[in-house]
Amino acid sequence: MTALIPLDFQRTSATSNPTGGYAYSRAGTSNGATKKQDPWPFTLVQGPPGTGKTHTVWGMLNVIHLVQYQHYYTALLKKLAPETYKQANNENSSSLDNVAVGSIDEVLQSMDQNLFRTLPKLCPKPRMLVCAPSNAATDELLARVLDRGFIDGEMKVYRPDVARVGVDSQSRAAQAVSVERRTEQLLMKSRDEVHGWMHSLRMRENQLAQQIACLHRELNVAALSGRAQGSVGVDPDVLMARDQNRDALLQNLAAVVENKDKILVEMSRLLILEGRFRAGANFNLEDARANLEVSFANEAKIVFTTESSSGRKLFSRLTHGFDMVVIDEAAQASEVAVLPPLSLGAARCVLIGDPQQLPATVISKAAGTLLYSRSLFERFQQAGCPTMLLCVQYRMHPHIRDFPSRYFYQGRLTDSESVVNLPDELYYKDSLLRPYVFYDITCGRESHCRGSVSFQNTQEAQFCVRLFEHLQRTVKSNRIGKVSVGIITSYKLQLKCLQREFKDVLNSDQGKDNYNVVCACIQS
Repeated sequence: MTALIPLDFQRTSATSNPTGGYAYSRAGTSNGATKKQDPWPFTLVQGPPGTGKTHTVWGMLNVIHLVQYQHYYTALLKKLAPETYKQANNENSSSLDNVAVGSIDEVLQSMDQNLFRTLPKLCPKPRMLVCAPSNAATDELLARVLDRGFIDGEMKVYRPDVARVGVDSQSRAAQAVSVERRTEQLLMKSRDEVHGWMHSLRMRENQLAQQIACLHRELNVAALSGRAQGSVGVDPDVLMARDQNRDALLQNLAAVVENKDKILVEMSRLLILEGRFRAGANFNLEDARANLEVSFANEAKIVFTTESSSGRKLFSRLTHGFDMVVIDEAAQASEVAVLPPLSLGAARCVLIGDPQQLPATVISKAAGTLLYSRSLFERFQQAGCPTMLLCVQYRMHPHIRDFPSRYFYQGRLTDSESVVNLPDELYYKDSLLRPYVFYDITCGRESHCRGSVSFQNTQEAQFCVRLFEHLQRTVKSNRIGKVSVGIITSYKLQLKCLQREFKDVLNSDQGKDNYNVVCACIQS
């Protein structure tokens, strides 16, 4: 099946980061749902600073999900087609009563009053696991998906079912889809709320069951009618109308079956809660909590979690694993750290990161000598796995980009048109305020507190204040609007020193954009 890549990503490929567009296409056409096996099940995407890595990851998730579900719905519609359709295309079929295993006929004939779900028996849904080393990185990707949604082949926005696993997540967006939070909300329901909800769901489930039976009868009638008429000598427009009617009925049936499955899932959760209010029931709160969390994670099409949380017991209890694993910031994780998500049975894995940035944190020098800090991304890269480099940067002034591009990326980083076309700031004329300047504080002296390994340099902090004041005066004299300034340091002691000098609290700025940045190096 040819991947239907949304036009938005085709434009990205043509007009912005060219490798980003290729990453979308490769992710979509080698997604684990295809029958053809790629000799290398890993896809590596290297994203230097400012190259739109988060946007690229969002686009890849979109394309992977879209293509996976194109395969899924194609297979599902074939399964939903009654046997009479298949027999209409098979002249050697001897009876209309034969039922194929896994067909809608078999499923409907075997349905009873229990919570019997149709779709998992017909065709399991493809699922994706998205991981990162930290909660912040995981929630950043989740927030992007929740905020923007995905784009389908017709350029319409849709929002996939997602879940966040991990109690340490603090962002509001993540809390809204957290399996732990949703479980606690259910456990707070009263007896009357649970019983009323269950009654409403049962009524809705009965209505959907009747719709399914009705649609199935319509499909059988249409199939028998088409078989009786045949196709020889029939007007092409009539044949086309017949096919369109069949496809419309199948799509309607798929939608109704999916809605009924969702109702059954909700009912199964309420059955867990009902044990709490049933006299003599052996209700265990912790078991109920664990079962509800598994239920929420099971039904999500995309699950977001940290690499360490993917080793939780919850994941070993899932009835359906993952077809694809996407690991962001993969170069910041050791090989051992990425084993939990890789052990969950996925056929393919996408690793996104940049070995030229922060490596995995390893305290032991002996372990570092033995390459324990080496990431799986770096190991695969060294082994010859093809790596897609995002080579267009959208953040830095060209003067700032020049050195890291030459030193770390073989001169392959280029500037986007949006960066190149930006006019120079008026204060660039000042030799102290050019886009890329090193200041040698020769009078500075390093010091540290007793018992601490952190360093500070008071003279350097004072220079940062003077430089900031000079920038403010220059901005004011040139009647320029407000400019943002970020100050970065590697040492906590120096951060406290800067806070004292500035008489204000400086926030952590990892991953944020600032128009002007002062880096207090201390030891350089």
